[in-house]
Amino acid sequence: MAVRPVEALRKRGRKPKGDGPARVVPVRLDDTLLEALDAQAEREHSSRSDVIRAAIRAYVA
Repeated sequence: MAVRPVEALRKRGRKPKGDGPARVVPVRLDDTLLEALDAQAEREHSSRSDVIRAAIRAYVA
């Protein structure tokens, strides 16, 4: 089994999307809102999470 340098292991995983480690925040959405969210994400060629983060940033700015 080959030994990998620590630097290579640190580069694995998801890239940060903000100024620190992310936390998971569960949110309940009704079917209509979830369909609208999915449609918006598809229009933007993005993910649900990216659309939600952008909406929250716009709301609190």
